Amino acid sequence: MDTDKELDIVLCPPKIVVNKENKQYLMALDILEKIDDAPIDVEDPYRIIRSFINQLGLDYSKLFVIANNYYDKDTIRQLEKLVGLKYSKGKVYGK
Repeated sequence: MDTDKELDIVLCPPKIVVNKENKQYLMALDILEKIDDAPIDVEDPYRIIRSFINQLGLDYSKLFVIANNYYDKDTIRQLEKLVGLKYSKGKVYGK
């Protein structure tokens, strides 16, 4: 990790090579990964994140696949909470 002192931010290397096809998926998953650490002052942050994902036209199944391959279990749990489904062994299940 690098720190940009001028901007006062920590730069983390991407989990995978970022390209046009996965950029927005990685952004959405990064939000879910950090949601517990972020100061949130809205009643239902998941509604806002869901709206963001829907506006981008992202495929929830693809989000689960990328999360399973490159993110930790907490991020997968956040995604499950977001969509109200469970993910196990490459399959999405209703609650």
